Amino acid sequence: MRTVIRDEVLLSDNTAIADDQGNKRSYRELSEGAEDLRLCVEKRSLLFLLCDHQTETAEFIYEILYIHAVPLLLPGEIDEELLEQLMQTAVQYIDTAMVGTLGTQATAAVGATSTVNWLIGSSISALGVGFLSFIA
Repeated sequence: MRTVIRDEVLLSDNTAIADDQGNKRSYRELSEGAEDLRLCVEKRSLLFLLCDHQTETAEFIYEILYIHAVPLLLPGEIDEELLEQLMQTAVQYIDTAMVGTLGTQATAAVGATSTVNWLIGSSISALGVGFLSFIA
């Protein structure tokens, strides 16, 4: 019953999104756009979405959610270094989740290497900051 109601809404011609200029997109149009996206993105994929406050952004978010992917919404003007750190953290979490199915020893190994990678990366970063401040 619930799936039937959901499909009726998602495939209806009711307005889903409208902008200030009067442009409208129906649920049916958004769902059709999502089917194209489904060919490129697998279910439960994590997508970093650098966005702004545009109608197209809202449409894309709808399409991502429609195909059961996970959008991570970030401001379009995000600092590149912060974005890099976020992506590194996401990769570490994904590595742990993938290896977690292999058992506790494998999970512990990934955790140990993540800590070592963080320690080495932090040390190199600290040396870089110190060197730049010395030059300045």
